[in-house]
Amino acid sequence: MAPTGHIGIALAARNLESRLPLWAWIVLPFLTDIEYGIFAAAGLESQASCPWSHSLAGCVALALIAYGAFYLARRDRRIALVAGALTLSHWLEDFFVWSNLSFAPGFEPNLGLGFYDRIGFSMGNAGANLPTLFATAFEFALLASGIAVMRLTRKRESQG
Repeated sequence: MAPTGHIGIALAARNLESRLPLWAWIVLPFLTDIEYGIFAAAGLESQASCPWSHSLAGCVALALIAYGAFYLARRDRRIALVAGALTLSHWLEDFFVWSNLSFAPGFEPNLGLGFYDRIGFSMGNAGANLPTLFATAFEFALLASGIAVMRLTRKRESQG
């Protein structure tokens, strides 16, 4: 269910900068997972350990790269800042649902509240126990909140 929360955050933030292209709102929250896929294919990371792509330092570095790329392409700090923040939002949402996030490669994974992994959830063990349902409800609450914020903002824009 993890992608649900990332989509919700992107929808909620969508109206911060209307000049950011639609593809960016779809790709940037998942840039960390795209990077993970590349690192996993290269043998640098596994599902159990993602010290490069999902560490706070790694996500901040990726957000800075996104900021730089959008600044160079658009020469607009606001667009670049939103692009960087949207990229970093991945780690912020993961902080709530996982507990094995590290500060940086080489540091013990000890960051995160762990709604999923502290309760025994893993991609291969998606049981329907109460804590898993709570974590899934959190993901869907982020999605519903994102949709609500997007709709309310658009409604206000169309009225005035």
